Amino acid sequence: MTGGSSIRRNAASNMAGRGFSALAWLAVTPGVLGWLGTERFALWSLFFGLGGYLATLDLGMANSAIRYVSLGVASGERREVASVARRTLLLTVLGGLAWALAVLSFGGAFLDLVRVPAALRAEALAAI
Repeated sequence: MTGGSSIRRNAASNMAGRGFSALAWLAVTPGVLGWLGTERFALWSLFFGLGGYLATLDLGMANSAIRYVSLGVASGERREVASVARRTLLLTVLGGLAWALAVLSFGGAFLDLVRVPAALRAEALAAI
């Protein structure tokens, strides 16, 4: 298989996956809205969007780890694979700890900023 056809196939697969995801959201949203209610759905939507923004903090680490692990496996460099895996795990754990510290320190202020109703504050803080 040539590189060009592989890229086309992968791009088409990526687009199909994103299209399926969008259609799934369209199908699921009315049920979720009915189940959660308006205020909880708004909160869920807010956190879903926030999660998307936070995913950009990955800064390509996941894709880089996949690339270097794949190269290491293909060339038989087990030490390199283990090193990449360790560093990726360490950075992921440190990022999680930083997020936990931020939530503990500023979670209440964030909920004030986005005007979460008092009745949902405990639930919202747990969801963050």
